[in-house]
Formats: sequence, C-alpha cells, structure tokens
Amino acid sequence: MQKFTTRNIEDLCGIKAATLYIWERRYQLCVSEQNNRSHKYYSEEQLKNILLISCLYYAGFKLPALAQMKSNEHERAVWQLKLECNNEDAFKCKLLSSALDFNTQRVNEVLNEIDLEKGFLKVIYPVLQTVRAGAKRKLVLAAIDPFLSLLVEHKIIDKTEKLPPLFAASETVALFGAGGTNDRLSLLFIHYLMRNAGRQTMYLGLNVKWQNLYPAIEKEVVTTVYVYLSEEVCSFEIDDYLEGLCTAFPHKTIIASGAAVHAAQRLFTNLVLLKSDAAIKLFAKEGFTSATRK
Repeated sequence: MQKFTTRNIEDLCGIKAATLYIWERRYQLCVSEQNNRSHKYYSEEQLKNILLISCLYYAGFKLPALAQMKSNEHERAVWQLKLECNNEDAFKCKLLSSALDFNTQRVNEVLNEIDLEKGFLKVIYPVLQTVRAGAKRKLVLAAIDPFLSLLVEHKIIDKTEKLPPLFAASETVALFGAGGTNDRLSLLFIHYLMRNAGRQTMYLGLNVKWQNLYPAIEKEVVTTVYVYLSEEVCSFEIDDYLEGLCTAFPHKTIIASGAAVHAAQRLFTNLVLLKSDAAIKLFAKEGFTSATRK
C-alpha cells in the first residue's frame, strides 16, 4: 500500500507539518505511523481522513469537536456541508478526497457546487496540478489524473453546450491548441469563458497544426485567431511559430496564451500575447483591446 510522507500531506492538504504535529499531540487527530528509521508516514486511508478533517477545519469546525468525531462522522459531516463559494481550501480537500475514492457521483456533486468561472483557476486546476505533481513522484495519484480530468472535461463541455445559441455575431474567434492532452482543459475553459461572455467562437481542437486550418481561418467571419501554446509540448522555436502564423494570416488578429508565450521575444503587428490569467479572462469577455491593458 502507498505510504505518504509529511511533505506529501502538506502538498495534498495544505496543512503544514507543524500544524499536523499539534493536531496529533494535542488532539490525537491525524496520528502518523513510523518506519524503522523513525520517519513519519501516513497510509492512503489516513490521507483520505486528513483531507476530510482539513475540509471541515477550513469550513470552520473547531479541533476539539473534530477530535470527538469518528472517521465515518467526518465523512458524513463533509457531505452534509454546504461550503461558501470563496472557501477554496475546503473545496480542494473535498474534491481531492472524492477523487481518491474514484467516486464519480461525489466528484460530480463537488463540481456542481463550484462556480465554474471562479472555481476553475482557484480550485479545479490547482487540484489537478497537485495530482500531476504527485503522479510524477509515483504516488497513488497517477490514476486519478485521467479520472478527474475526464469528469472536469465533461463538466466544462456540458456547461458550454447549455449556453444560449448566438446569432449574427459581428466577429468570430477561431481557437485551437498546439499542445498535448494536459492542455485540453485550459483550452475548453477559455472557450467556455468566451461563449459565456456572448462571443461567437469556432473551436478547432487541440494538438492541431495551423497549416491545416486554412479553410476555417480564412473565412471572412473569422476576425481573431486564438492559439494556446504549452511550453512542455512545444518542440518548435516559439518566435518562428508565431511568425509563421502571423505572416500566414496578416489580416487576422492573432492571440496567443499558455506557458510558451513567456519565452516569446519578437513582436508582430497583428500579435497579442496574453501572459496572465487576468489578461486571458479579460480577453474572453471584452476582446483583445481590453486584454492588452493587463
């Protein structure tokens, strides 16, 4: 069975080692085990319980009361809890504890509680990053990444498809990604933000070569091309890539975001780089003129 160190618990639950020590010594909460070298570690079941306790703690439960509760009572209390929308730490623990159980119903319940526009960047994406970081260290989280990512993907697509249809828009944004599967959620979320703001879009997919998109992008109704570029999957030279795209479509505004844009050095008259989450959200809602001010 997978064992978790105190550092792992810090990363997954947001609870510092010193705080865990106090919980254990003073309240007999989150009691760790020790190996033959006296190093503390926690089992997978203990991790799940710490996530539940952390969720309740972030929601305002007092430690003496938590210490009097049994493990099944912690779980029952979490699922009876209606969290405030700005209680991001509690939502993270609740979402991750559900994902650790591979409980589709409960993960969907948590996702339904979270406001997608506000919660994606502050809750959902950070949890996925934590899971992926743990997977790289060969923790049990490796299998959770595709499980949770797929449910989040379905949630974003469902919310997007339920938005009212648009008619006779003055401009259309064609958007695509030049990255791998880990960037799909970011691109889908950006697409949702645009559609939710009432902007007409043409979603062209992920891991696409722009050279194959001429028939779509050359349409007169397309005024803006949005490309999401990930540093991890961009083997090409970023400036050369952007030059090719801007030169191929000189009468279109090219918008680029993603980790790779931070390495871009050259400027082009029809190119706008969005280097922050705030700039991306502003562009999605108001267009590139407002986004350039961020």
